[in-house]
Amino acid sequence: MATSTPLTDTLIKGLKVTGTAYRKADGNGLFLEVTPKGKKVWRYRAKNVASTKSGQILMTLGEYPAVKLAEARRKRQELREQIAKGLDPRQVAKQREQAEQTRQASTLEAMTYEWLQDRRDAGKVTEKTLYRTQRVLEMHVFPVLGKIPVSEITPRNVLDLLKSIGAGSTVNMNNAKNAISRVFSHAISMGRAERNPVSDINTNDVLPSHTTKHHTAFTLDELPKFLRAVEKDNASLQVKSAMRLMLLLFMRRNELINAEWSHIDLKAGLWTIPAGNTKKDREQAYPLPRQAVATLKELFIYTGADRYVFNTGRHGKDLPLGQNALNALIDRCGYNRKMTVHGFRALATSWLDEQGYSRQAIERQLSHLEQGQTNQAYHRADYMEERREMLQAWADYLDSITEQKDQQTADKAA
Repeated sequence: MATSTPLTDTLIKGLKVTGTAYRKADGNGLFLEVTPKGKKVWRYRAKNVASTKSGQILMTLGEYPAVKLAEARRKRQELREQIAKGLDPRQVAKQREQAEQTRQASTLEAMTYEWLQDRRDAGKVTEKTLYRTQRVLEMHVFPVLGKIPVSEITPRNVLDLLKSIGAGSTVNMNNAKNAISRVFSHAISMGRAERNPVSDINTNDVLPSHTTKHHTAFTLDELPKFLRAVEKDNASLQVKSAMRLMLLLFMRRNELINAEWSHIDLKAGLWTIPAGNTKKDREQAYPLPRQAVATLKELFIYTGADRYVFNTGRHGKDLPLGQNALNALIDRCGYNRKMTVHGFRALATSWLDEQGYSRQAIERQLSHLEQGQTNQAYHRADYMEERREMLQAWADYLDSITEQKDQQTADKAA
């Protein structure tokens, strides 16, 4: 190519589009090609290249203005140096691309999704458990370490991350730590990492310990006042019914709000929650006292044709209650920081203990698995008859204290 005046940004910007492609040289093999469609493409041509059969190469370096003049010249110089060392720049570029692909496939984020898919394919873990693990990593780990190859992540990287997570939630910190460790075990087995940085951290010495948070709960004396406040609130029938059933059955919130009509047998008075819908991923059955059946029958008139018992119909879709619906009702009734949804479980447990019901039946109703107990033993020790009796007694007690308080209010008014 003939010697030419080096290009400038002003000259490049002034290049016009014609009906055919043409080139403007910058020198030393670098030129800009203007296409009929208006693209301006940097190309580099070299001759007498010993590493190639033809003795020459032609490479594309990118489009202007994404690749500016200075960057195109830097790339040209790099290619000239490679040729001087007897290398073929095209092979160097190919090797770099392959290395980057390998690097991207070995990031913590990529290895996580690969590990999750392997577990999913194995079929030994529920989709709900996999989703929880994925969410912890996506929310707390990926923003910091997700794009880094596992082979480059150090114990210090992991420690600093876990400390930052632990400052907000020790539960999330421990969940993240366990998930990261398992992802690295997978990476090691796949030959993408040589060691697990989590195992190099003495977490007991440097990370905060998890302490159990006791859920707020008021006393039984406060219950009648609370029930009257709920009745006066302008919440929907679904929300009020959900609150009443929470009191009657003291089940877990997620089990309650995600209830489906297919899980409930009103004739048999039994509510059976499938394993995938429970916290411990095991089936849980709740006997229904008369008051619970009556509440569900009333609700069936409105949502019986839907999938979810507490269907909100938001956006015209069949959707269950939101996570905060019940706590929001508690707050509106004036019990913010005095009571939580989970607190009703403690309230009922306290009364049932006082009435002399067996701890085993109460724990079974709470869906607790005793230490050392297997799932098989858990289902065998169902205590269904005792639980049905104690839930009816609890429901009758709730009615009695409400009626008693209402009568006292009426007497005062008279």
